[in-house]
Order: sequence, then structure tokens, then C-alpha cells
Amino acid sequence: MNTLNELQLDYLDLYLTHWPFRLKDRVSRPPKAGEVSDFDYEGVWREMEKLVTDKLVRDIGVCNFTVKKRNKLLDIAHIMPSVCQVRWRCTLDGEMTKCWRLVRRIASTSQ
Repeated sequence: MNTLNELQLDYLDLYLTHWPFRLKDRVSRPPKAGEVSDFDYEGVWREMEKLVTDKLVRDIGVCNFTVKKRNKLLDIAHIMPSVCQVRWRCTLDGEMTKCWRLVRRIASTSQ
């Protein structure tokens, strides 16, 4: 893994997937409705699980996933996310997200 060589490390403590989608070409940030494309985040998760199995990463997690996408991910995950990072806004599914993390015993961080 080039990143580990560049950092002069044997492993990473935590590796996160930042978004459960990708931006369409020539889209500015933040994207507007219709300016994002889905991608195979389940496939990405499988590759991240391999990094844990290969002992290149100790823990894996997600950022900016909706509750629906988090639940879908948990249905296929062999290794549960250790961290769920969200941009905390009380008006944006706050209680639902908080309860989800508590029930699943997943640590939360905020941007």
C-alpha cells in the first residue's frame, strides 16, 4: 500500500470511506440534487474488510451515510464499522442517528 510506505507505517489505526456516492463530472461542492452518482459502496466495504484481514488497517468506518445506507451496509458486512462520522446537525435526523449508533455500539465522531 503506497500510503503506508509514504507515511512510513506498518498499518493504519482507522480507515474511513468518506461518502456513499461520487460526484458527477464538473460538479462544484456542495453538490445539488441530481449531481451525484451512486457507486458500489458495498464493494468498497468488502475491499476495506480485506485491509483489516491483511492487517494493514485495524478499524474501518463510514462517514456521511444515511441510516438507510448504514443498515444496508450492516446487512452485508462481515466486519462491523468501528466509527460512524457525521456532520452533526440537530435538525438532520439527529435522534434517529444517535439511537442507531447506540443500538449498534458504533462510536460516533463529528466533523
